[in-house]
Amino acid sequence: MMKSLFLILLLFLFCLSCKKQESTTVKQATPAPAQNDTSYHFPKLATPANYFAKDISVYDSVDQADYNAQVFLSKLSALKIFNDAMTRSISKYIRNEQSYVEPYDGQSYTTAYTLVLKPVAFYENNQFISATHVVDTYSAGGNHHNYRWFTFNYDKSQKRALSFTDVFEIKTTKDSLSFVALLNRHNTGSCKVWSLPLGHIDFSFTQSGISFNPNSLTCWGEHAVVSVDSCSRFMRKCYQ
Repeated sequence: MMKSLFLILLLFLFCLSCKKQESTTVKQATPAPAQNDTSYHFPKLATPANYFAKDISVYDSVDQADYNAQVFLSKLSALKIFNDAMTRSISKYIRNEQSYVEPYDGQSYTTAYTLVLKPVAFYENNQFISATHVVDTYSAGGNHHNYRWFTFNYDKSQKRALSFTDVFEIKTTKDSLSFVALLNRHNTGSCKVWSLPLGHIDFSFTQSGISFNPNSLTCWGEHAVVSVDSCSRFMRKCYQ
């Protein structure tokens, strides 16, 4: 009798140990996200009609740096030049980023630096294409991720990429002050810090006008959306 009770007790303890081990395994297979995760949570942006998503990836084994970009390219042969210009622009952006990344210091990181670039807004009309991206960068061991805007603007009639100075013409210090004041009046937040020189301001064409996207750390995520009529005095004549 005692031997039977002893065997039952051993069997009971064995079952408990199996359940405990099973629970631990499940927990390890589906770990909870880290409380201090600051990576950018990219929205699910639908691929525009007549476009397809393309991934551009570069891994730098010397710097232990991983660069991953996603862009929308057109299926239409009439926009082949747009596709080429967009691809060159992203590749140039990655190369420029590589030039600033410090050499790998030999610490035990699988990846010392990451860059993720993905589209978050896309606008197209008869004249322009604006593809706005968020750039998420992170250095291993850092306290948080950093974000930037990168918009690729394209003139469909001239078949070329557009920079800030291609569209806007700000000649004097007085013009600069007036332009910044205009942005401050239309800003969605409280940002008063804009990229200088002004040619570094990220901008995109939208249904409502032109969106100016500050890249300063204190203002990131805010926008100043200004109608074309309101900022026409600062634009080159061909875009007024």
